[in-house]
Amino acid sequence: MNSDRKQELEQRYEELFIKYHLERPLDAQNVSSIIRESLHTFLQDAKKPAIYCNGGHTKMLMADFIHELKGVKYIVDNYMSPEEEKGFFLIRDQEMEQLGIDAIVLSSYKFRQELKQRLSVMHPNIPILDIYDEFEKRGVAVKADYYYSNHPYQHYKRINQLQREIVNATEKYPLKELYLNP
Repeated sequence: MNSDRKQELEQRYEELFIKYHLERPLDAQNVSSIIRESLHTFLQDAKKPAIYCNGGHTKMLMADFIHELKGVKYIVDNYMSPEEEKGFFLIRDQEMEQLGIDAIVLSSYKFRQELKQRLSVMHPNIPILDIYDEFEKRGVAVKADYYYSNHPYQHYKRINQLQREIVNATEKYPLKELYLNP
């Protein structure tokens, strides 16, 4: 494909987003590279890093970035019992200093602001990495968990949602009216 044709297609693609007020999908490769680079830079000098929060976000983060997080042995979570997580030391906030935790990877989108505030008061000398802050610094607008828009499940969910919207619309308006009258 020549470059003029490619530019024309990209322009039309952009016009569709504007015309129909669609949100642009996240670039999965860019998102992954931002996270990978941020984790590498943040954790390179850490001796005892920990992930803060133990839930679905942490499981996805650890699965997606297993190499970058290989040095993490601790998960900080105040609401789970130690038997619930095999393979990692599950600890509570009050144990972090005594264990020598020297870096925290915050693993939450929904509660990140509250958690950062609390951590900065309880553990002011332990640096925190919030990957969503890293997106903001690079001008990438993320409005949900980093994996939400790029995971295959989300694509099927969106297709089903659109199909339901069409069915609901065709119940209200005849198909001829819906598709032939702009």
